[in-house]
Amino acid sequence: MVNGRSSWREASLRVLREPLVHFFFVGGLLFFARRWVVPDPRTITVTPGLQAELKRRFRDLNGRPPDSAEFAAALKQWEHDEALFREAQRDHLDRDDSAVRSALVDKMHARAAFEVPKREPTDAELQSWLGAHQSQYQTPLRYDFEFLAFPKSDPAAQTELAKCESQVLAGANASSLGRPLIGATLSVADMKGRIEPELAARIPSLPLGQWQRVDTSQSLLLARVKQVQGGLPSLEELRPRLVADWSFAVREEAVERILQRTIERYHVEERP
Repeated sequence: MVNGRSSWREASLRVLREPLVHFFFVGGLLFFARRWVVPDPRTITVTPGLQAELKRRFRDLNGRPPDSAEFAAALKQWEHDEALFREAQRDHLDRDDSAVRSALVDKMHARAAFEVPKREPTDAELQSWLGAHQSQYQTPLRYDFEFLAFPKSDPAAQTELAKCESQVLAGANASSLGRPLIGATLSVADMKGRIEPELAARIPSLPLGQWQRVDTSQSLLLARVKQVQGGLPSLEELRPRLVADWSFAVREEAVERILQRTIERYHVEERP
């Protein structure tokens, strides 16, 4: 009897020494350890944080917290969607869908943007931005001008011009001199074909508010520029727009730097 027990013990020890037994034993331990540490992917866990988030979403949409029935319905819908979402991931349905791919890429951008701290630009930064992007903020100059015309075909043109000039310089209203007073508010580009080219060329250089003689191929003119509109507004006028544009550009640059750190972890190779 003693010999039988001793033989059984020796046989058991030999079996335990077998590498294959060690392999299955360790494998079994790893399997149960994984089941213990890593939850079943088909187990959906409802945490207090999730419940609070669902209540917040309901309140944001409806302006009030949900009652018990509404919360139960919202939770049931979330569980339904979560199960389908996980199953879609298990079946890799997201890999070949360009819309899903784009949505995930957008979420990476949004997450990176959330990491960028917000700050107000200094005046120096705004001035530098304005100098580098001036064309985005300036508009074409528009000249509010008026003139009296004295056709060269009229022998008395010189005399009439001198007479009217003396009157307006003395303070008379040009519209009361008995001659047509022509006026418009135009950019240089808009003047082409609408007024004589010599006048169009002179208008940008005329002193503001002063009557000046302009000689054209067809007429003698008495003209003045009353007001100039457009151009580049001041920093203060543009401040809200500049702050928005500067902030957007700075944030996009910071987001790109954050995303680039992720991109650099990957190696791209082409296969023939």
